[in-house]
Amino acid sequence: MAKSYSEFVCQQCGYKSASFMGRCPQCGEWNSLVETSVSTEGIRIKDEGSSVEASLVKLSDVKSQHMKRLSSGFGEFDRVLGGGIVPGSIVLISGDPGIGKSTLLLQSAMAIAKSTTSTTGLININTASESELDKLPGIGPVTAQKIIASRPYSAPEELLVKKAVNNSTYEKIKDLITY
Repeated sequence: MAKSYSEFVCQQCGYKSASFMGRCPQCGEWNSLVETSVSTEGIRIKDEGSSVEASLVKLSDVKSQHMKRLSSGFGEFDRVLGGGIVPGSIVLISGDPGIGKSTLLLQSAMAIAKSTTSTTGLININTASESELDKLPGIGPVTAQKIIASRPYSAPEELLVKKAVNNSTYEKIKDLITY
């Protein structure tokens, strides 16, 4: 069954408010907001001119999707997140100051970075040490230092743009690196 609620709409400019205001904050007209009843059955969501139809769905009707999740390195944290971190998702971590939020997230980020590197076999040019970079073909200690000094990279091709490696070296390592 659809529920309804009250909304106050300006008769001059169409501004909508959840509560009555004597003066419309958008157009400045006095006493132009009129109470209207709105049903939640077919809610319209506006996003910069385009509108999308949306409807309310019971939580029990939502189908679960099995997504590949990344382990944070902490079993209990992974359990709270439903089995790990879903790539592309956002998780809000809150708590009192000094409780360890930053520490937890930094250690999780390190665990994810290590697990992704070991599973893909690729060397991350933004996080690799000099000795890890030195293992790449055509990269010696001097070039490894150039790569480290030119960080950060938003794409492997930036090694060429920042002149950290030459074209022939880049061709040898491009399939062995990530960023």
